Amino acid sequence: MLLNLPRTKTPCWLSDATADVQLLEQASGARIADKTPDGHLRLIQPVLQHPVDITRRTSGPTVCGLIRGLIADRPFRHRFGIICHRTHTKPIEALETIFRSRIQRISYFGSGADRAVNSWHHECDAIIVAGTPRVPPEALRKWLCRIGRFDAARRDGDWGALPWKGLTTSDRPRIVEGIGYRDADWREAHRAIVRANIIQAAGRGRGIRETGCEVIVLSTEEAGFTLSEPGKDALELKTGEASVLTAINGQISYISLLGDLSVKSAQIASSTGESNRQVQRHLGELEARGLVRRVGERSGWQLTKAGSLLVDGDDGNTSVDAEAS
Repeated sequence: MLLNLPRTKTPCWLSDATADVQLLEQASGARIADKTPDGHLRLIQPVLQHPVDITRRTSGPTVCGLIRGLIADRPFRHRFGIICHRTHTKPIEALETIFRSRIQRISYFGSGADRAVNSWHHECDAIIVAGTPRVPPEALRKWLCRIGRFDAARRDGDWGALPWKGLTTSDRPRIVEGIGYRDADWREAHRAIVRANIIQAAGRGRGIRETGCEVIVLSTEEAGFTLSEPGKDALELKTGEASVLTAINGQISYISLLGDLSVKSAQIASSTGESNRQVQRHLGELEARGLVRRVGERSGWQLTKAGSLLVDGDDGNTSVDAEAS
């Protein structure tokens, strides 16, 4: 975009993927010529959105369960980057070694690294954007006042259910039960701040480049990304299931010298301190995810190829952005 600022003869070029011409003109008082070429650059790397609403109040165990699940679904990825709410950085840092060793970098919304650091796609094989960085109503009132919409700032934004339609990986329409402001001015202000933050965070993956990386977004905010298919949304892998995976790996490492690569549920229960019934339930969940398989009726359990890839991950150098901890 080309800005012709008042009282100056120097034109200024603005390059911003989330900018809006009308809003910029209102805020700056300048005449702006939109020089954006028609069309869109094709994404080379996938950006997939799972409509899961993660807020600052979402519990740490829930967020960690989703992070584990996404990592477990991608056992061939060894270097994950996480952009999340600041309140969730510590729980993610404390994940089990199987999963923590695969996380290369952790940052949070508002840290600066979530939208201004360009090294993510060099450091990571995949980036998980876990959350919707919503702002309080007062921040939106200030934003509306800055662009001269004082009447709108005095109104109630009418917060509530706000369904929207997107396209899935098979180009089928999907309705997402989102929430937001139903007042048009407030909705525009909310999109200008919140939607822009999500798009900038996902942009760390540099999806239009051959050297970019996969990005997975967990949010119910409309951001223009491809949606997961119904029934294929991100699923939690809970603490108990993670403990069982760790126990199986430890037991197999111990008994493999004898040539036996299967572990009985009673052995797993002894390692985890859980009842055999609880362990059987966790094994059923892991089997459904394709991470373990039963060997005969009584022989025990083995890791599948995907499970072996997951637990054999490297212990990489992990960075946590400033103030995250």
